[in-house]
Amino acid sequence: MRSLLMAFGASERGVAAIEFAFILPVLLVLLLGTFEISKYIQTNNQVVRTVSMIGQMASQLPASAQAGDVQRIWSAAPLIAPEALRTAERLGRGGWSDALSVTITSIAFTKRDSACQTACEYEGNVAWSVGQSPVACGKIPSGAAVAPTSETIPSELYGSGSVLFVRATLPYAPYLAGTSNFLGGLAGSLTTTMAESSWFLPRNASRIVLSGTGAANPQVRLCPGVNS
Repeated sequence: MRSLLMAFGASERGVAAIEFAFILPVLLVLLLGTFEISKYIQTNNQVVRTVSMIGQMASQLPASAQAGDVQRIWSAAPLIAPEALRTAERLGRGGWSDALSVTITSIAFTKRDSACQTACEYEGNVAWSVGQSPVACGKIPSGAAVAPTSETIPSELYGSGSVLFVRATLPYAPYLAGTSNFLGGLAGSLTTTMAESSWFLPRNASRIVLSGTGAANPQVRLCPGVNS
């Protein structure tokens, strides 16, 4: 009887070991998958926060500002999104600005009919743009996208004055890429370029006019006839 009970206990331990061997890979996948997804969400949140904080700082510029002032605001991006530096290193790029792209653009509104006094229609014109890929000077008709993005100016923002358009993009470099075929596939499914855009109204003036050329990086584009 005693030997029978011992054999039964040993067999149960063997079954438990087999069951654990089956469950362990699933638990590892869930654990590592949760880690990768949490990093993906964290990185995306940093991109969103970068646009929000850069836009808030730019909106507090005075009516007359230097191009260097906007460049200094732009340079705060890696402090808000430290994941940009890791992404640049993983992708073999030179620095954070080769991974995280931030563009700050001022769009001024003018009346379509300069003689209009009430219920006037307005059109947007790029006044200036600062970033790795500044927006080109030119008109932005109502409903048209702000090239090279697909973003359009919200209709409720059209009126006398101007609006700031801030956009940030960052490719996601997975942590688990290359660990195994399965986990690499999971990480690869999250590989994408995160993009966030938002609009901000200047707080201290209806328009922010830039002067000066600033440093070589990032690029500064001032649009004659509008940036005034």
